[in-house]
Amino acid sequence: MAAMNVNAFILTFFTQPAPLRLVIGAIAAYYSSPIISESDALWFFKRARKAVILASDRPTFSSIQAYFWIHLYAGIMKKEELGLPFLKMAIDFAVISKVDVDPDFQPQLAHMNEIQKEERRRIFWSVCFISRVVLSVRSDYALSMLQLDQMKPLQPIIGVFEGMRSCKPVCEVRGFIIAIKRHYDSVPSSIQKILYCSNLQNLHIQFVILLSNIPPSLVLPFDNQLEIMSILLSNTEPVDIHVPSLNLDILACTTLLYRSQLYLSALNKFHPSILAPSTQDIVITAIEQCIIAVKRAKSLVQVLYDMNDINISAHSRFWYPLFELSIVSWFIVCRMDKAWSEFVPIEVSELVAASELFADLAIKSMNELDISLPISTALTIMMQEMKVSVDQGQNIRPSASTGTALSNKWEVGLDGSYFGYLGLMGLEVGGMAWKGKNEAEWKQFWKQNGIKQ
Repeated sequence: MAAMNVNAFILTFFTQPAPLRLVIGAIAAYYSSPIISESDALWFFKRARKAVILASDRPTFSSIQAYFWIHLYAGIMKKEELGLPFLKMAIDFAVISKVDVDPDFQPQLAHMNEIQKEERRRIFWSVCFISRVVLSVRSDYALSMLQLDQMKPLQPIIGVFEGMRSCKPVCEVRGFIIAIKRHYDSVPSSIQKILYCSNLQNLHIQFVILLSNIPPSLVLPFDNQLEIMSILLSNTEPVDIHVPSLNLDILACTTLLYRSQLYLSALNKFHPSILAPSTQDIVITAIEQCIIAVKRAKSLVQVLYDMNDINISAHSRFWYPLFELSIVSWFIVCRMDKAWSEFVPIEVSELVAASELFADLAIKSMNELDISLPISTALTIMMQEMKVSVDQGQNIRPSASTGTALSNKWEVGLDGSYFGYLGLMGLEVGGMAWKGKNEAEWKQFWKQNGIKQ
């Protein structure tokens, strides 16, 4: 999203605060022609960082802008760790300066014109969006979550700002993913805590409310690929670039909510023939909902793959929701007790085809942006295991021989963990464990309860 009134900034460039001028200048230099070297880019970053730090005792709107842009610049250089402290400062200063409160609700800002007010909203939504992206995929860095209830949505201003209807829903869905992630931070003490968890039930209710608040025009018709493509390619009512990732995140949320109950279908003591009907229904619902989410995602991903729009993939980290959707497909094909297929119709070939499509788009998107993550290898190994399982007609046990090293050159968190919404949650793929928060605790929990690893 456009977070700055570019024309006004250029016209008043020499009167802008030094930190903001230096940061924007550094970004402009990075994209200059000929392309500057990595060492020169880092030199510009260090110079801008020094100016930003010197101004850190003054919580002003321009300082929040500078913090946001220097964090963005660090990400552009693929050195996100350098920018994270500034993202934290942007959040803290936004609260101190009341940038998290809409200017229309602050009488002291009545002198602002509509463009100035909208620019203030846009820096808030930009910081909110990026901070929630960070919090949704990593557990090793403490950031506060900006609240959305006192800020108006983005509004288009002709010639200055384009509209982006999906911004608030995207932030809300990311916030919900963070809530699910935090729920699974606590490993349950028993299987009963998975079957009958009040917090998980509350999350399901919150999800229904969340979906009801998303404008219907932003939810794609998953059952009609031609209509999806028509909507995404429309020139009369252009769809903003975050709509595809919003829809994939919504589908991923379904699989995240049902993940722990889905995993019960692989427990030795959870053979459906010996379970009470009420317990059967819980597991069956989890399996069915995950399969529905995968099928719907497959329709959307096929369209995205055919469109091959680098502009969309460059602004959307498709690999995160696609990884979570692939995990449930892989689990159903390779780990779930086959006895459950008597209760739930499972088209294995469709799940394999969906996962192959997910892996192709995720890896393609990462390659286009020159990003290397453990997700890429995990997706590849999951596909190998799924194909072996189909060929053998039975579940397979993870083997180190099917996986290459999951610890080569990937970006990991400050604590060595991999980036992702949930990851494998205690399971192994290719004989390798996912490095996430409480992964070892989840692995021990499943082992104690007799999961078929």
